[in-house]
Amino acid sequence: MQWYGERSIESLSDFYKDYHRRLGRSIEHIRTIQMIKLATEVGEALQEFEGTHDYNPRKGTYGSDEKVAQELGDVIGTAMVSLFLFCSDPEKVFEDTVEKFHSRIKEYQEKEEKKIK
Repeated sequence: MQWYGERSIESLSDFYKDYHRRLGRSIEHIRTIQMIKLATEVGEALQEFEGTHDYNPRKGTYGSDEKVAQELGDVIGTAMVSLFLFCSDPEKVFEDTVEKFHSRIKEYQEKEEKKIK
């Protein structure tokens, strides 16, 4: 994955910003559109997940774990493009988020170890 340069997350974000600006949309409008797109992508991932587990008797079983993974990839990609609309250093925000997740796991593991002792 490449954050900056050609064929990067930044270039995708720039494309979407430029497209919407040509249509006369403000940055707030562009952010709103992107957040709606993110929610839509999450919905599509959930729909595929629902289908692989037969949660909707009317629709039956459909889809696959591979399709769910593809939809989750769309969610991640859309979220990463969105980061460029909300902050000046999206790479740092993402790295900080991963570190936060690791810290939470470490805290959980430490609590579990105390319970064992």
